[in-house]
Amino acid sequence: MDLRPLVTREEILTGVDLWNELHPTIAISRRLATQKLYTPSPGVAVRVWGGFDGDDLVGFVVAKYLTEPVPGYEDGSQGWISLLAADGTHSDARTLRNELVETAVNVIRDQGIDDIRFGKDVQKFVAGVPKPLNDHYGPPLESSGLTEGGVVADLYQDISTPAAADMVEAYLPTENDVRVDRVRTPAEEDQLHGFLEREFPGRWASQAATDCRLPGSTRDYWLLWEDSEPVAFARTGTATSPVLSSCTNWTAVFGERYCGLGPIGVAEDARGNARGLTLIANVMATFSGEGYHHMTIDGVVPRLYDYYAKLGFQPWLKFVEYDTED
Repeated sequence: MDLRPLVTREEILTGVDLWNELHPTIAISRRLATQKLYTPSPGVAVRVWGGFDGDDLVGFVVAKYLTEPVPGYEDGSQGWISLLAADGTHSDARTLRNELVETAVNVIRDQGIDDIRFGKDVQKFVAGVPKPLNDHYGPPLESSGLTEGGVVADLYQDISTPAAADMVEAYLPTENDVRVDRVRTPAEEDQLHGFLEREFPGRWASQAATDCRLPGSTRDYWLLWEDSEPVAFARTGTATSPVLSSCTNWTAVFGERYCGLGPIGVAEDARGNARGLTLIANVMATFSGEGYHHMTIDGVVPRLYDYYAKLGFQPWLKFVEYDTED
C-alpha cells in the first residue's frame, strides 16, 4: 500500500468519487468539492493524500490548516481533517485508515499546529464523523491523539407536506411592521453587512462579505425587518446557488428540489419573541411555493433540537465531534 499526495484536479475528484462510492447515502457533488477544495477561503491551505493498492485508489484524506488568522480563528493556529474515506473491504483496511489519518495529522503538526479537529472546518463538508461511520473512522482518529466529544446533527424537514404548511402558518407574521424577504437591493445589502458586523462580527459577517462579491449571491441571504430595521438574518442555498455553502452540502443526495438553511441569527435585543421561527417559517413557505421539497439545517447542537422541531425539523444525520483539545 502506498500513500502519496493528490495534486491534479482529476485525482482529487476521483477521491471524492471514492467517498461517494463508499458512502452513497451521504454523497458529495463534484461541484461542491471543487468549490471547497479549489477556492479555499483566504488564509486556509488544503492538502490531499490518497492511499493506493497498485494503481487503485482505496483511500482518501483532506487536511486543512490556517496560514494566518481568519475571522473566528484569530490565533491562526487551527487544523482540520476535512474528509476521510477508506475502503472497508480492503485486505488491510485498519492499516489504511490509520495511515491516512496519521498522514493528515502529521501534515498539520508540521506547521506547528496542535489544535486539530475532524470536520467543522472553514468551508466544511461535515460537522464531524458521520455517526454511522464512527466505528470505522473513530479508532484511527483516537490513535492519532484526537478525542471523541459531543454530537451535532443536520436536521431535515419535507417542507412540501400539508403538515409542514400547518406548522409554518402558526409562525407567519401578523404584525404590519414585520416582514421577511430576500436581500435584493444594494441598500439592503449594505444593511445586511451592517447588521452582521454589529450583531455577529467574525465568521458570519466575513462569510457574507465574501459571498456577496459574486453575482446573485445576495439572494441567498434573508432579513427579517421590524419597524424598517433588520433584526434577524438567515442564509439559504440550492443546487444552483452561486456559492454552495455548508447548508447545501447534500445536493447530491436530495437533488434539485433541495434547499439548505443556515446560519440563522437574531439580534440580541430581539430574542425571546419567536422572531427566529418567524424568519424560518417565511423561508420555508417561499421555497415550498417555488416547488422545493427537502430542507436541511446543518450542524445543530442537541439543545436546539426542540426549537427547530416546532417547525417539524428532526435529526437526519448525526456527527460525532473529535478534536485534540483538552
